[in-house]
Amino acid sequence: MVLAVVIFLYLVVAFFDYIPLIKKKEKKEFVVYTTFLIISFILLFLIAIDIVLPSPTNLIKSLLDPIIK
Repeated sequence: MVLAVVIFLYLVVAFFDYIPLIKKKEKKEFVVYTTFLIISFILLFLIAIDIVLPSPTNLIKSLLDPIIK
């Protein structure tokens, strides 16, 4: 049920946001928006089907520790 709601909401958002981009022929904005929309959809889809995603905190901490010390 949650998955159906997620898909429906993404379709609604895409429908209402893509129409102005297509009418104005903004190709670069369309590509960037589509990329971010696909990435966020994949992440939300994985969360909706109960797949545990690793936290980016450990990676950020390991990258910043040498700089801080």
